[in-house]
Amino acid sequence: MRQEEAARREFIDDLLYGRSDPGALAERAERFGLRLARTHAVAVAAGTLPYGDAGPWCGGWNGN
Repeated sequence: MRQEEAARREFIDDLLYGRSDPGALAERAERFGLRLARTHAVAVAAGTLPYGDAGPWCGGWNGN
């Protein structure tokens, strides 16, 4: 479970920061049920309080 979470976190970081070639990102996206050829919207927010990888806001993502 931790390995999957780490892989997902690394994928999202690479996607947001553009740290991988598009083909490799597309292949990795497929593992999470995402198709990068489709239209997506991304929202990034910063809060006043720090947050980590635990909490109700971090659970439930299933890649759909």
